[in-house]
Amino acid sequence: MGRNVYNQPMDDFPSSGLSAAELVDRARRLTPALRERARAAEELRRCPDETIADFHAAEFLKAVQPARFGGFEMGWDVLCEISMELARGCGGQAWVATVLIDHKYIVGLFHEQAQRDVWDADENALITASIAPVGKADGVDGGYILNGHFGFSSGAHHADWVIVGAMADTTGGKQPPVQRYFLVPDSDINRIDNWRVVGLAASGSIDFEIHDAFVPAHRVIDIDDAQEGRAPGASLHKGAVYRMPQRAIACLGLASPSIGIAQWVLDDFIAMTKSRISRGSKVAEWQSMQLRIAESSAEIDAARLLVLTTARRAMATLAAGEVMSIERRAESRRNACYAATMARRSVDRLFDGAGGHGLYLDNDLQRGMRDAKAAVAHLALGWDMGGTTYGRVALGLDPGPGSL
Repeated sequence: MGRNVYNQPMDDFPSSGLSAAELVDRARRLTPALRERARAAEELRRCPDETIADFHAAEFLKAVQPARFGGFEMGWDVLCEISMELARGCGGQAWVATVLIDHKYIVGLFHEQAQRDVWDADENALITASIAPVGKADGVDGGYILNGHFGFSSGAHHADWVIVGAMADTTGGKQPPVQRYFLVPDSDINRIDNWRVVGLAASGSIDFEIHDAFVPAHRVIDIDDAQEGRAPGASLHKGAVYRMPQRAIACLGLASPSIGIAQWVLDDFIAMTKSRISRGSKVAEWQSMQLRIAESSAEIDAARLLVLTTARRAMATLAAGEVMSIERRAESRRNACYAATMARRSVDRLFDGAGGHGLYLDNDLQRGMRDAKAAVAHLALGWDMGGTTYGRVALGLDPGPGSL
């Protein structure tokens, strides 16, 4: 492996005994650089190489990477807070950082040898993913032959490895196939330049194909085991993060960029409104604008607290050796979906208040609006599903397959 050339920390970020607060602060300090690159990144349709270099130098990509493989093995709340800070600079670049951190956690769920395959050669190796089980894998001696077309792989331009979902046939068709994750080197994928979208263009969430790739058995885990926090890595590492119920908690990380996007849209809207004159009237004196700012700022603050409080409580529960109940899981997913909904709603309100001025492409508000909508469009953040799942559990009904 070793495609990454960004392994040396910059002088601005010396490495030694880093705390969660320091990692979050490093993300905060990078926000202005991401903002400066935001328009170019959107035109590039992927995260700039300079940004990936900064991510490596700041070291927060290792936030939930296993400690025995050079990471910090922190909680999911740290990922969420880093994501929120970065998104105040650029939603697309922040989205890439979020998923690159997330996917290091998923690698931590695999068998030890698989993790050694990734990190023994390069502890800074990057992993992208397309985890919906749309691929097909046929069992052979020692592993599987994997094929498939996979989509929405954010950060794939920079990946050393990919994680994909596929239906694995181990019985030659005698039994139904099972859903599994496969860990594959980037040399086995064919990237497809198809990410031409209205929002989060800088995330570079392209498709790729895999043709007849051999995947050894130690690089394969059961999706249900991963989702339930009982995959091999759960017993290999001490961190509570590897035991979390994935569907219920991971969506908190996905909700986080929308909150950071909403915050910078609010900041820009306030700055614009302070000096805005309309037909001889100071717009800042309009009560309608004051109320838009008040309501949107309250929603953003509430969304941030909802995500971070939920993530911290989940990590505390798991660290105590307890199992998250189905009610707590439903609540976690509800909170992630609702926080994202509030963030998007706050942006819509502010963009509407900007009037015709917000329509110009040289006004960043329109990119914030588009990025916020794209971020909340992720399947895991759909309020219809998240809210319905919570309602079903609250009423004593089965939550439904694949929901928690």
